[in-house]
Amino acid sequence: MSIKMLWLHRKLSVFVVLQVLTNPVFTLWSCIFSPELQRSSSCCPPQYLNADRAQKHGMDEFISANPCNFDHASLFELVQRLTLDHRLNDSYSCLGWFSPGQVFVLDEYCARYGVRGCHRHLCYLSDLLERAENGAMIDPTLLHYSFAFCASHVHGNRPDGIGTVTVEERERFEEIKERLRVLLENQITHFRYCFPFGRPEGALKATLSLLERVLMKDIVTPVPQEEVKAVIHKCLEQAALVNYQRLSEYAKLEENVGRLVTPAKKLEDTIRLAELVIEVLQQNEEHHAEAFAWWSDLMVEHAETFLCLYSADMDAALEVQPPDSWDSFPLFQLLNDFLRVDNNLCNGKFHKHLQDLYAPLVVRYVDLMESSIAQSIHRGFERESWEPVNNGSGTSEDLFWKLDALQTFIRDLHWPEEEFGKHLETRLKLMSSDMIESCVKRTRAAFEAKLQRSSRATDFRVPQSICTMFNVMVDAKAQSAKLCAVDLGQEVGAENTLETHYLKSSWNPALGRMNPKLSLIVTLFRRFYSFLFFYFE
Repeated sequence: MSIKMLWLHRKLSVFVVLQVLTNPVFTLWSCIFSPELQRSSSCCPPQYLNADRAQKHGMDEFISANPCNFDHASLFELVQRLTLDHRLNDSYSCLGWFSPGQVFVLDEYCARYGVRGCHRHLCYLSDLLERAENGAMIDPTLLHYSFAFCASHVHGNRPDGIGTVTVEERERFEEIKERLRVLLENQITHFRYCFPFGRPEGALKATLSLLERVLMKDIVTPVPQEEVKAVIHKCLEQAALVNYQRLSEYAKLEENVGRLVTPAKKLEDTIRLAELVIEVLQQNEEHHAEAFAWWSDLMVEHAETFLCLYSADMDAALEVQPPDSWDSFPLFQLLNDFLRVDNNLCNGKFHKHLQDLYAPLVVRYVDLMESSIAQSIHRGFERESWEPVNNGSGTSEDLFWKLDALQTFIRDLHWPEEEFGKHLETRLKLMSSDMIESCVKRTRAAFEAKLQRSSRATDFRVPQSICTMFNVMVDAKAQSAKLCAVDLGQEVGAENTLETHYLKSSWNPALGRMNPKLSLIVTLFRRFYSFLFFYFE
């Protein structure tokens, strides 16, 4: 490139910069048509680069125009809107803030052509609200700055004591104020989606602060807290409905409408929905509770409302379950394990409803299990072969396993109401005591029958069944200490009765004289029950 061409290129660059700072029309025109200028310039042959570019593209008329003949307020509004559009199209999120260079040009425009500051910020607020209403994320702090600036003009409380406002600006301010209030209430209602996972950081808290500022009648008089609380309460009530509707859509419960759904499938969907409900409440506590720190009671009400909406689907699913079906207990455990560790929701409205719903089921389950275990003892000992199984016989092992499993199940429910929980525990201990006593009595009866049928010969050998009976007794003692710890008095009474029976039995001396080996067995049995007696005593 020749020296002359370099000189012309530099001269043209200086000319464009001067026009940007001195003539708003040229600035506007270049903002809109600069891509066409660049494309047309790149297509021109080298010999045309020496020509005056401004003259070539018909800029003389705009350059020579008198700035006083233009409406700079409307032109500035257009320039600021186009600048904001360009800024929001950046590859990174600016949240509505201008870059330092853009702020410098806009400040220079206002200073040179007398654009009012109140008008500038009203236009800025209007543009920001339009973008926010269309889904763009705008920093609430930026909205707060511009709103406070306009409010200080409208209410005549400028810090420097200088401030004027036109009738048009006042009317426009009231319109923007109402739009801003509606936008903020909508963002609070959709706080999970406008501020996902609490991002941008501090934005939700700034939104609540801005809402309180917007509700003020003027810039000095604070708004009553009851009024702010009522607005936030209404927003959070609507938020509970919005959140649950979207959660139900995500869980695709609507697909089951109009179709024949089995009770098992409905219960499965309800449990899955319960997991999502718990996840939503945990996310609210983790990411949004800090912003609502001043309104923590409203967040608790929001959670209760959210859970009450879920309870309608839960009740409908439980109503269609077949009677004496225990498949719904995992649902109780899932919800109760979450609620009982939450200080705000524990024994709350939904938690109480959950307990009232499941308390009859638990009582019915214990009743049926007690009847089933009693029947299994009766049938088991009738068919008992007294073959050794683990620590005892087949019937005793099955009995102790069932008693332990039942107590473990009730204990894992972690029933939140202390009185009912203690009642369940005491009842299971008493039931275990009765069942173990029945097991010992049936074993004693079998032992006596075995002795009566035994041979009286001198070569008597201890049968394996007798050893199994001893093992059942020893295992019963160990299990009673584990399963009946609350009701030791009843255990002592049962064992004392058995021990007294064997010590005072009329057939013991005769057996001792007839068969020394059999007498030894009876002596061991006496010592065994004496050991049980002293252990429980």
